[in-house]
Amino acid sequence: MPTLKRSYGVGELLGQVLRQGPPGRVALMGTGGLSHWVGSDERRAFLRQAAGTRFGHEQEFPLVLGERGRINEQFDMDFLALLGRGAASEFIHLWSNERLEAEAGNGALEIRNWLTIAGASDDAPLQVLAYAAVPEWHTGSAVGQFGVG
Repeated sequence: MPTLKRSYGVGELLGQVLRQGPPGRVALMGTGGLSHWVGSDERRAFLRQAAGTRFGHEQEFPLVLGERGRINEQFDMDFLALLGRGAASEFIHLWSNERLEAEAGNGALEIRNWLTIAGASDDAPLQVLAYAAVPEWHTGSAVGQFGVG
């Protein structure tokens, strides 16, 4: 799995290439949840095992989702506020994959998509258009737009 820094860096390269292209407008879209935990503790531990060690044991750790999922709304709000300040580059230096998973869940690893678009937009501030913690969907969800101005 790529580091948060690498995901941001891919976005930076993508943004550079697009800015060097012909004039015009380009829209990039990233999708991914914010904080959320997917599966039981046992399932998540199984998925953290080293590559090559899980083969043949998948059925021992089925994915079971309850009716409502765990969400860390404070993390979501802090992360969105950081993006709103145009400070994604700070986040990638302060957080590791392990810290992210511990504090915001294994599903929060999807924020790489947010970081890729932040990198492509040259860390332009994010305007959050909507946010909701939706336990029935098992995730914190937001819609936003980078570089509105």
